[in-house]
Amino acid sequence: MKNLEPLNDEKLLLMLRRGSKDAGEVIFKRYYPAVLGLSRKYLCCQHDAEDIAQEVFLRALAMDKIRKFRGESSLRTWLFRIAINLCYSKHRKHREKLLLNDEKHPEPVIPSGGPDPEEEAMRLEAKHQLRVALWKLPKKYQTVIALFYQDQRTYSDIAKTLRQSVGSIGVCLKRGRAILNRRLAYRGVWV
Repeated sequence: MKNLEPLNDEKLLLMLRRGSKDAGEVIFKRYYPAVLGLSRKYLCCQHDAEDIAQEVFLRALAMDKIRKFRGESSLRTWLFRIAINLCYSKHRKHREKLLLNDEKHPEPVIPSGGPDPEEEAMRLEAKHQLRVALWKLPKKYQTVIALFYQDQRTYSDIAKTLRQSVGSIGVCLKRGRAILNRRLAYRGVWV
């Protein structure tokens, strides 16, 4: 096997379409960490995120799917779109389970010598309230907020991933933040 790492995505896709398993392995190694990170942010559960990330590549690199990839977006954007769709499906099936996940796996308590325990408890409660409020947002706002703040993606990159205009991404972000602020202020949490 020769070193395929330096090849760009287009050449790797061409090789993959011709049956090169090595090209698929390079694509997997190149994008798996990013897809896993995105999935983890949506699902909050490492095991589920790993399952989704693997499913993305099983689906995307299947010969029938790879032939359908038209190249209108980057390979990364296409893989992210598949991951987001799979996360939505998982989220619909397990919405309540995901909301309770933080309670089953609380963050570790900071030993003495760290921040004030009362302040730390307040910070953790605010973080929990923010997660709950995010999960209760309509999907279009939740997705845009996650991609913008957690993945630090640009408006144009989010627009390509979600197949929307840049203007609609700005509107979704503004409306989503407004809903979050209202819901959190109602609970006495300020972010």
